[in-house]
Amino acid sequence: WHLNTGDISQNANRKFEWSYYYDYAKDITRNIPHVIACGNNDLINKTHSTAFNYDLTAQNQVWNSVYSFDLGFTHFVCLNSNQDMVHVDSGEFADTNAFLQAQADWLDQHLTEVEQRPVQPRWVIVFAHLSAFTVGRTKRLQRWIAPCEKHKVDMFLCGHNHAWSVSKPVYCGYEKGNYNDYVTVIDGTTDLKIVDELKADGTEINRAEDKANGTYYVLNQATGFKLSGKEKPLTLTGKVDEKHINADGSPWWIESQALPKNPVYIDLQIGWDKIVCDSYEITGIKGADEFKNAVINYDLDKVSETKFHTLTINYSDRNK
Repeated sequence: WHLNTGDISQNANRKFEWSYYYDYAKDITRNIPHVIACGNNDLINKTHSTAFNYDLTAQNQVWNSVYSFDLGFTHFVCLNSNQDMVHVDSGEFADTNAFLQAQADWLDQHLTEVEQRPVQPRWVIVFAHLSAFTVGRTKRLQRWIAPCEKHKVDMFLCGHNHAWSVSKPVYCGYEKGNYNDYVTVIDGTTDLKIVDELKADGTEINRAEDKANGTYYVLNQATGFKLSGKEKPLTLTGKVDEKHINADGSPWWIESQALPKNPVYIDLQIGWDKIVCDSYEITGIKGADEFKNAVINYDLDKVSETKFHTLTINYSDRNK
Protein backbone atom coordinates (compact mmCIF):
# COMPACT_ATOMS: atom_id res chain seq x y z
CA TRP A 1 0.00 0.00 0.00
CA HIS A 2 1.05 3.60 -0.49
CA LEU A 3 1.42 6.32 2.15
CA ASN A 4 1.62 10.00 1.16
CA THR A 5 2.41 12.49 3.92
CA GLY A 6 0.68 15.41 2.25
CA ASP A 7 0.81 18.29 -0.22
CA ILE A 8 -1.10 16.50 -2.95
CA SER A 9 -1.66 19.98 -4.35
CA GLN A 10 0.41 23.14 -4.36
CA ASN A 11 -2.75 25.15 -3.81
CA ALA A 12 -5.92 23.37 -2.68
CA ASN A 13 -8.04 26.13 -4.22
CA ARG A 14 -7.08 24.73 -7.60
CA LYS A 15 -9.27 21.65 -7.90
CA PHE A 16 -7.51 20.54 -11.08
CA GLU A 17 -4.31 19.86 -9.14
CA TRP A 18 -5.99 17.08 -7.18
CA SER A 19 -7.31 15.60 -10.44
CA TYR A 20 -3.84 15.94 -11.97
CA TYR A 21 -2.33 13.94 -9.09
CA TYR A 22 -4.79 11.09 -9.41
CA ASP A 23 -4.57 11.09 -13.19
CA TYR A 24 -0.82 10.55 -13.12
CA ALA A 25 -1.06 8.03 -10.25
CA LYS A 26 -3.48 5.99 -12.39
CA ASP A 27 -3.36 2.29 -11.49
CA ILE A 28 -1.39 2.94 -8.29
CA THR A 29 -4.39 4.52 -6.61
CA ARG A 30 -6.93 2.21 -8.22
CA ASN A 31 -5.31 -1.09 -7.34
CA ILE A 32 -3.68 -0.60 -3.95
CA PRO A 33 -4.76 1.27 -0.79
CA HIS A 34 -3.68 4.92 -0.86
CA VAL A 35 -3.41 6.61 2.56
CA ILE A 36 -2.85 10.36 2.85
CA ALA A 37 -2.18 13.01 5.49
CA CYS A 38 -3.30 16.59 4.88
CA GLY A 39 -0.46 18.96 4.00
CA ASN A 40 -0.40 22.71 4.53
CA ASN A 41 -0.72 23.21 0.76
CA ASP A 42 -3.81 20.99 0.81
CA LEU A 43 -5.62 23.66 2.85
CA ILE A 44 -8.14 25.92 1.12
CA ASN A 45 -6.66 29.42 1.28
CA LYS A 46 -3.85 27.79 3.29
CA THR A 47 -6.22 27.73 6.28
CA HIS A 48 -9.01 25.15 5.87
CA SER A 49 -8.77 21.38 5.30
CA THR A 50 -12.14 21.22 3.53
CA ALA A 51 -10.65 19.92 0.26
CA PHE A 52 -9.06 17.02 2.13
CA ASN A 53 -12.50 15.52 2.72
CA TYR A 54 -13.72 16.21 -0.80
CA ASP A 55 -11.12 13.93 -2.37
CA LEU A 56 -10.77 11.16 0.20
CA THR A 57 -12.89 8.63 2.02
CA ALA A 58 -12.83 9.33 5.76
CA GLN A 59 -12.68 6.24 7.96
CA ASN A 60 -12.08 6.21 11.72
CA GLN A 61 -11.71 9.98 11.51
CA VAL A 62 -11.70 12.00 14.75
CA TRP A 63 -11.01 15.34 13.05
CA ASN A 64 -9.90 16.17 9.50
CA SER A 65 -6.73 14.13 8.81
CA VAL A 66 -6.76 12.64 12.33
CA TYR A 67 -7.51 8.92 12.25
CA SER A 68 -6.08 5.48 13.03
CA PHE A 69 -6.13 1.97 11.62
CA ASP A 70 -4.57 -1.46 12.08
CA LEU A 71 -2.74 -3.32 9.36
CA GLY A 72 -1.62 -6.76 10.42
CA PHE A 73 0.37 -6.41 13.64
CA THR A 74 1.02 -2.66 13.19
CA HIS A 75 -1.11 0.23 14.46
CA PHE A 76 -1.01 3.45 12.43
CA VAL A 77 -2.09 6.92 13.57
CA CYS A 78 -2.42 10.01 11.34
CA LEU A 79 -2.25 13.50 12.87
CA ASN A 80 -2.97 16.94 11.40
CA SER A 81 0.13 19.12 11.81
CA ASN A 82 -1.35 22.18 10.12
CA GLN A 83 -2.63 25.45 11.47
CA ASP A 84 -6.03 24.27 10.32
CA MET A 85 -8.98 26.59 10.95
CA VAL A 86 -11.82 24.17 10.13
CA HIS A 87 -12.40 23.03 13.71
CA VAL A 88 -11.66 26.50 15.06
CA ASP A 89 -14.31 28.16 12.91
CA SER A 90 -16.80 25.56 14.08
CA GLY A 91 -16.25 26.74 17.64
CA GLU A 92 -14.79 23.43 18.78
CA PHE A 93 -11.40 24.99 19.57
CA ALA A 94 -10.28 28.51 20.50
CA ASP A 95 -7.36 28.52 18.08
CA THR A 96 -5.10 26.19 16.10
CA ASN A 97 -2.77 25.63 19.05
CA ALA A 98 -5.74 24.34 21.05
CA PHE A 99 -6.50 21.99 18.15
CA LEU A 100 -2.93 20.68 18.13
CA GLN A 101 -2.99 20.22 21.91
CA ALA A 102 -6.27 18.33 21.65
CA GLN A 103 -4.57 15.96 19.22
CA ALA A 104 -1.77 15.38 21.73
CA ASP A 105 -4.33 14.63 24.44
CA TRP A 106 -6.29 12.37 22.09
CA LEU A 107 -3.12 10.52 21.03
CA ASP A 108 -2.31 9.84 24.68
CA GLN A 109 -5.82 8.55 25.38
CA HIS A 110 -6.01 6.57 22.15
CA LEU A 111 -2.68 4.79 22.61
CA THR A 112 -3.60 4.06 26.23
CA GLU A 113 -6.67 2.26 24.93
CA VAL A 114 -4.61 0.44 22.31
CA GLU A 115 -2.24 -0.77 25.01
CA GLN A 116 -5.18 -2.23 26.92
CA ARG A 117 -6.22 -4.51 24.06
CA PRO A 118 -6.08 -8.24 24.75
CA VAL A 119 -3.73 -8.52 21.77
CA GLN A 120 -1.51 -5.47 21.42
CA PRO A 121 0.12 -4.36 18.17
CA ARG A 122 3.73 -5.25 17.59
CA TRP A 123 4.58 -1.78 16.24
CA VAL A 124 3.06 1.71 16.46
CA ILE A 125 3.74 4.19 13.65
CA VAL A 126 2.49 7.79 13.62
CA PHE A 127 2.50 9.96 10.51
CA ALA A 128 1.62 13.56 9.63
CA HIS A 129 2.63 16.19 7.12
CA LEU A 130 5.19 17.65 9.55
CA SER A 131 6.72 16.27 12.73
CA ALA A 132 8.54 17.56 15.80
CA PHE A 133 12.02 16.52 14.61
CA THR A 134 13.10 17.02 10.98
CA VAL A 135 15.91 19.14 9.53
CA GLY A 136 14.42 21.78 11.84
CA ARG A 137 12.08 22.10 14.79
CA THR A 138 8.58 23.57 14.74
CA LYS A 139 7.50 24.97 18.11
CA ARG A 140 3.79 24.18 17.80
CA LEU A 141 4.45 20.46 17.29
CA GLN A 142 6.71 19.90 20.30
CA ARG A 143 3.59 19.12 22.35
CA TRP A 144 3.37 15.83 20.44
CA ILE A 145 6.70 14.57 21.80
CA ALA A 146 5.36 13.69 25.27
CA PRO A 147 2.63 11.23 24.18
CA CYS A 148 4.98 9.66 21.61
CA GLU A 149 7.58 9.09 24.34
CA LYS A 150 5.06 7.94 26.92
CA HIS A 151 3.78 5.23 24.60
CA LYS A 152 7.12 4.47 22.96
CA VAL A 153 5.97 5.13 19.41
CA ASP A 154 8.37 3.30 17.11
CA MET A 155 8.37 5.65 14.10
CA PHE A 156 7.03 9.05 13.10
CA LEU A 157 6.87 9.57 9.33
CA CYS A 158 6.49 13.02 7.76
CA GLY A 159 7.14 15.22 4.74
CA HIS A 160 6.79 19.02 4.34
CA ASN A 161 10.45 20.08 4.52
CA HIS A 162 12.25 20.14 1.19
CA ALA A 163 15.01 17.84 2.41
CA TRP A 164 15.51 14.35 3.86
CA SER A 165 16.47 13.25 7.35
CA VAL A 166 16.43 10.36 9.81
CA SER A 167 16.67 11.04 13.52
CA LYS A 168 18.34 9.13 16.30
CA PRO A 169 15.88 7.17 18.42
CA VAL A 170 14.75 10.24 20.38
CA TYR A 171 13.65 9.95 24.00
CA CYS A 172 13.97 13.39 25.59
CA GLY A 173 12.16 12.67 28.84
CA TYR A 174 9.73 15.55 28.37
CA GLU A 175 6.53 15.57 30.32
CA LYS A 176 3.25 16.93 29.02
CA GLY A 177 3.57 20.55 27.92
CA ASN A 178 7.08 21.00 29.33
CA TYR A 179 9.43 22.27 26.65
CA ASN A 180 11.23 25.56 26.05
CA ASP A 181 11.46 27.89 23.08
CA TYR A 182 14.21 27.63 20.50
CA VAL A 183 14.69 28.88 16.96
CA THR A 184 15.87 26.99 13.91
CA VAL A 185 16.36 28.66 10.56
CA ILE A 186 16.16 26.32 7.57
CA ASP A 187 16.38 28.70 4.62
CA GLY A 188 19.90 27.77 3.65
CA THR A 189 21.71 29.80 6.30
CA THR A 190 23.70 28.33 9.18
CA ASP A 191 21.81 30.19 11.88
CA LEU A 192 20.64 27.89 14.65
CA LYS A 193 19.80 28.58 18.25
CA ILE A 194 18.67 25.93 20.67
CA VAL A 195 18.11 26.95 24.26
CA ASP A 196 18.49 24.61 27.22
CA GLU A 197 15.63 22.15 27.07
CA LEU A 198 14.54 21.02 30.50
CA LYS A 199 12.43 18.25 31.96
CA ALA A 200 9.83 18.93 34.62
CA ASP A 201 12.40 18.46 37.42
CA GLY A 202 14.63 21.16 35.91
CA THR A 203 17.28 18.77 34.58
CA GLU A 204 18.47 18.64 30.98
CA ILE A 205 16.61 16.43 28.54
CA ASN A 206 18.24 13.28 27.24
CA ARG A 207 19.98 13.88 23.90
CA ALA A 208 21.65 10.49 23.57
CA GLU A 209 20.06 7.87 21.33
CA ASP A 210 17.72 5.52 23.15
CA LYS A 211 17.00 2.42 21.09
CA ALA A 212 14.85 0.90 23.84
CA ASN A 213 12.42 3.78 24.27
CA GLY A 214 13.01 6.37 21.56
CA THR A 215 11.04 7.31 18.45
CA TYR A 216 12.68 7.44 15.00
CA TYR A 217 11.54 10.54 13.09
CA VAL A 218 11.84 10.06 9.32
CA LEU A 219 11.43 12.94 6.87
CA ASN A 220 10.99 12.15 3.17
CA GLN A 221 11.65 15.23 1.06
CA ALA A 222 9.50 16.99 -1.52
CA THR A 223 9.51 16.13 -5.22
CA GLY A 224 8.91 17.88 -8.52
CA PHE A 225 9.60 21.57 -8.82
CA LYS A 226 10.03 21.80 -5.04
CA LEU A 227 13.48 20.27 -5.41
CA SER A 228 14.84 23.79 -5.27
CA GLY A 229 17.15 23.67 -2.25
CA LYS A 230 14.74 25.93 -0.39
CA GLU A 231 15.27 24.19 2.95
CA LYS A 232 18.79 22.87 3.27
CA PRO A 233 19.73 20.43 6.01
CA LEU A 234 21.18 22.23 9.01
CA THR A 235 24.97 22.14 9.15
CA LEU A 236 26.56 24.48 11.66
CA THR A 237 30.04 25.99 11.57
CA GLY A 238 32.01 27.77 14.24
CA LYS A 239 32.08 27.17 17.98
CA VAL A 240 28.92 25.45 19.09
CA ASP A 241 27.83 23.95 22.40
CA GLU A 242 28.47 20.23 21.99
CA LYS A 243 25.36 19.21 23.89
CA HIS A 244 23.26 20.81 21.15
CA ILE A 245 25.24 20.03 18.00
CA ASN A 246 26.76 16.81 16.63
CA ALA A 247 30.39 16.63 15.60
CA ASP A 248 29.45 17.05 11.92
CA GLY A 249 27.54 20.24 12.68
CA SER A 250 24.06 18.75 12.51
CA PRO A 251 21.50 19.28 15.30
CA TRP A 252 21.69 16.79 18.17
CA TRP A 253 18.64 14.78 17.09
CA ILE A 254 19.93 14.02 13.56
CA GLU A 255 21.39 10.62 12.63
CA SER A 256 21.55 11.38 8.91
CA GLN A 257 20.36 14.23 6.67
CA ALA A 258 20.63 15.11 2.99
CA LEU A 259 19.34 17.32 0.20
CA PRO A 260 18.67 14.94 -2.72
CA LYS A 261 18.59 16.51 -6.16
CA ASN A 262 15.93 14.10 -7.40
CA PRO A 263 12.66 12.70 -6.06
CA VAL A 264 13.01 10.25 -3.19
CA TYR A 265 10.75 7.48 -1.99
CA ILE A 266 10.95 5.17 1.01
CA ASP A 267 10.37 1.43 0.92
CA LEU A 268 9.17 0.52 4.42
CA GLN A 269 9.32 -3.20 5.17
CA ILE A 270 7.50 -3.94 8.43
CA GLY A 271 8.30 -7.41 9.72
CA TRP A 272 7.62 -9.22 12.97
CA ASP A 273 11.21 -8.89 14.20
CA LYS A 274 12.33 -5.66 12.54
CA ILE A 275 11.39 -2.64 10.45
CA VAL A 276 13.65 -1.87 7.50
CA CYS A 277 13.37 1.64 6.07
CA ASP A 278 15.19 1.98 2.70
CA SER A 279 15.48 5.38 1.01
CA TYR A 280 15.81 5.55 -2.78
CA GLU A 281 16.65 8.45 -5.07
CA ILE A 282 15.14 8.40 -8.58
CA THR A 283 17.10 9.71 -11.55
CA GLY A 284 16.41 10.05 -15.27
CA ILE A 285 13.21 12.10 -15.06
CA LYS A 286 12.47 15.65 -16.09
CA GLY A 287 12.08 17.62 -12.89
CA ALA A 288 9.65 20.29 -14.09
CA ASP A 289 8.34 22.14 -17.10
CA GLU A 290 9.30 25.69 -18.01
CA PHE A 291 6.77 27.01 -15.51
CA LYS A 292 8.19 24.87 -12.68
CA ASN A 293 5.04 22.81 -12.58
CA ALA A 294 5.04 19.07 -11.92
CA VAL A 295 7.23 16.16 -12.89
CA ILE A 296 6.48 15.36 -16.54
CA ASN A 297 7.67 13.58 -19.66
CA TYR A 298 9.84 10.84 -18.24
CA ASP A 299 11.31 8.00 -20.25
CA LEU A 300 10.99 4.71 -18.38
CA ASP A 301 14.08 3.39 -20.19
CA LYS A 302 16.17 6.16 -18.64
CA VAL A 303 14.72 6.08 -15.14
CA SER A 304 16.80 4.44 -12.45
CA GLU A 305 16.87 4.36 -8.68
CA THR A 306 19.66 4.25 -6.11
CA LYS A 307 19.34 3.21 -2.47
CA PHE A 308 21.27 5.71 -0.39
CA HIS A 309 20.26 4.93 3.20
CA THR A 310 18.90 2.08 5.30
CA LEU A 311 17.43 2.38 8.79
CA THR A 312 16.76 -0.84 10.68
CA ILE A 313 14.74 -0.99 13.89
CA ASN A 314 15.11 -4.31 15.68
CA TYR A 315 12.25 -5.38 17.91
CA SER A 316 14.77 -7.02 20.25
CA ASP A 317 16.19 -3.55 21.00
CA ARG A 318 12.81 -2.13 21.96
CA ASN A 319 11.67 -2.01 25.59
CA LYS A 320 8.29 -3.64 25.13
